[in-house]
Amino acid sequence: MIFTLSENREIEVVGKLTDYEEFLLHHGFCRCHKSYLVNMEYIDSIDNDVFYLTSGKTMKISRTYLQSAKKAYFDYVFAAEGRDMSHSGNIVSLFVTLFICTLDGYSMMNYRVPAKRAYGYFAAVTAVCLAFNSYIMIHYGSTVLRSVILFTIGLPYFVLILLITKDKISQTVFNFWLWINIYDIIANFSAFINDYTLKDAYFLTALRFVLFGGYFILYNKHLKAKHRMLMDRLKVNWWIFSFIPMSFTGLICLVNYYFLDFHGVTRNYPVLLMICILMLLVYILIYYTFQTAGDAMERERIAGNMKEQILLQKKQYEFYLQKREAERIFRHDARHRDSILISYLENGDVEGAKEFLKKNWRK
Repeated sequence: MIFTLSENREIEVVGKLTDYEEFLLHHGFCRCHKSYLVNMEYIDSIDNDVFYLTSGKTMKISRTYLQSAKKAYFDYVFAAEGRDMSHSGNIVSLFVTLFICTLDGYSMMNYRVPAKRAYGYFAAVTAVCLAFNSYIMIHYGSTVLRSVILFTIGLPYFVLILLITKDKISQTVFNFWLWINIYDIIANFSAFINDYTLKDAYFLTALRFVLFGGYFILYNKHLKAKHRMLMDRLKVNWWIFSFIPMSFTGLICLVNYYFLDFHGVTRNYPVLLMICILMLLVYILIYYTFQTAGDAMERERIAGNMKEQILLQKKQYEFYLQKREAERIFRHDARHRDSILISYLENGDVEGAKEFLKKNWRK
């Protein structure tokens, strides 16, 4: 038996055509003659009882297999069109996800450029990422894209954020990987809902838009002020804390890489669920710890301010006491001088009074 490959290469194997037929029929081949099968990916067109191949060759369809070969070929063509439609849905989903993720990620950082210019930079990177990742999706599939999306989308945004942020680099790294973890939670949760319900790309897009939009509102209304306060107030080594979200991201990537298909669905949801639960518990613990530390620092700051105010008031009180004592001494000395001066004048000693005034004037 001979397998004819592209570029007219041939491989000869031991066995009958029927030994391989069942396997090949489930992998894009169809039986069009008793002596051979054809890979439908390399069929350019069909005319009556002839297949025209992309290599320029023709392949005769025998009368016995004419109807079954035509049905198999047209089913394959329609399935390919369906895959193309699926690609378009996935591209729309990718665009919506990139757009809403840009808004979410942007709100977590502080930038040293005006808001319009920053959004322009993000839009440019989004366009490049959309084009590149769409190419990967169309030519290699969404499963491959999911395995490399951390590098094809995450890294370009990460470099852009580092270039335009005014936060400390360590804080920026922590915030970036924290956002990647939030993206992983939402992406896997929405994929879980879609895989066990409609299994539709547009439904997945709408669901992710709602979830990411809900997070955007939640963060900006209730979490942003506390987040920025903790980031600015706490004096911790953010490089060390950055390893926590980085480790979770690496773990999720490994699970998605080694479990591309799990009992008919696209992800190993039991393992991902445990990772996400662990992730949430760790972040709740970190937030509670940081919040407690922030409250303690705030109380310490308030106590320090009150102590400074008390010390200042004490100094002012001592100053007023000293001033009052000086005024008392001055009044006492003035009364003493006045009594001496009056005694000189009562005794008619004008010269003595003048001499007394001259001496006290010098003082």
